[in-house]
Amino acid sequence: MNEMRCNLETVYVGQTCLSWEFLSWQYELLCHLQESNSSSGNQYNEAAAEFGRFNLAVQRFLETESFQGPRIPNYVEQRCVLRNLLQVPAINEDCFRDDNIEAIGIQTLKDVVEEGMRTFWEFVKAEKDEAPGFSKRVFENHAKLRDPSGSAFMADVRARLQKKERKVKELMKAGAWTAKRWKISQEEGSKRELFFSQVELRLVSRVLRMARITSEQLIWCHKKLNKITFSGTRPAALRRQAAESRSDMVQRLTYRKRHSYATKSNQTRVVKTPGGKLVYQYTKKRANGPKCPVTGKRIQGIPRLRPAEYRRTRLPRHRRTVNRAYGGVLSAGAVRERIIRAFLVEEQKIVKKVLKIQKAKEKLAGKS
Repeated sequence: MNEMRCNLETVYVGQTCLSWEFLSWQYELLCHLQESNSSSGNQYNEAAAEFGRFNLAVQRFLETESFQGPRIPNYVEQRCVLRNLLQVPAINEDCFRDDNIEAIGIQTLKDVVEEGMRTFWEFVKAEKDEAPGFSKRVFENHAKLRDPSGSAFMADVRARLQKKERKVKELMKAGAWTAKRWKISQEEGSKRELFFSQVELRLVSRVLRMARITSEQLIWCHKKLNKITFSGTRPAALRRQAAESRSDMVQRLTYRKRHSYATKSNQTRVVKTPGGKLVYQYTKKRANGPKCPVTGKRIQGIPRLRPAEYRRTRLPRHRRTVNRAYGGVLSAGAVRERIIRAFLVEEQKIVKKVLKIQKAKEKLAGKS
């Protein structure tokens, strides 16, 4: 059973990496054709329709994944139904032209391919670790290698992966950029490189999390990490934004009280006033409110305050209680249960008294 699970995982991860390689290659081909202007009058209606079906298949898989269970068994089952799942179509010029249909040019096809790349990124990012926390840490640190001599090489690849991931996070944080808003243009080549690096790092991380890794797969990860480079320390737009942020004067915040220790009763948050000034605002401790000692549920109709705020001098009576018996002390369910219990006790006493009188009458009748 474990052997079959490992084989299915290998097939799934291999198909995912292959789909991304072919998808990125197709996009680079489109960029080359657009720059060379060799396909300005060509028509790509069929290729655009195939990429639309590719996007639709991946989106449907993501929509139903939360109801289907783990990713790999779900992928195997869906692949039997949807043969074109993760099958990237090839870009070819239309063989026949139809003048009645609006022609799709290379720029429109490029937009469709970009949408497919964003959908593929959502597919890769949505995969969750199927192992629990403790077993996942053990699993990541002790992945099974077919060649035991490659453990040092695998540790080096993982160290390089962590270094690249930290670099990507720093660049994204500096530019306040996310892949959801990614739009490629001639001036935004740095964002394209950052998006490609983000996807490829996620794929390399997925390969290293496999239950069984071969030396060829480790070599592929190593080559992929070597190709991921960052031109300079930061892209031009990000460097310019960082310089502007450093040039601005940072506003100093001061406590309103003399108490400056980080205790539970001295928690603060930063709030911007209508005048544009940043000030500290003190936050109160979260109150639980009164609870019923019988049922343990919270009593409805009474505000949730701290214990000191329930004093008579600070809170009026109509807010400290509820207009019913034991209001503010017991919940409505507990009061109802006590009322029913009192009636039942009285009924029981009456029944005992009637039975006692009947028994006395029977005894007198027997004597006579």
